[in-house]
Amino acid sequence: MIDIEVEDYDEMNTFIKEEKDLFFTNLILCIEKGWKEGLTNVGVAKFFIKDTGNTISISIEEDDWYETLHLALYHFEDAEEYEYCVEINTLIAKMYEE
Repeated sequence: MIDIEVEDYDEMNTFIKEEKDLFFTNLILCIEKGWKEGLTNVGVAKFFIKDTGNTISISIEEDDWYETLHLALYHFEDAEEYEYCVEINTLIAKMYEE
């Protein structure tokens, strides 16, 4: 899980936009871990917003894992990071086709 402190909401949004590879890689790992452990919800990121003192937590319900994995697949296809595409397709096959 990504767990970081940021100054404000803008910095959080900038992080997500600029660190897409890290964010999607983390999504894949969290979903795989949740699937192996039989969880129905996985936490993927937590941002502590310093200027408000708020914490933003991002989690994904099991019903959304398939779509999320496909979003990650599209991201890595677009970035031409094909080794991640193979990893995602393998995970999807294990989770949904067996």
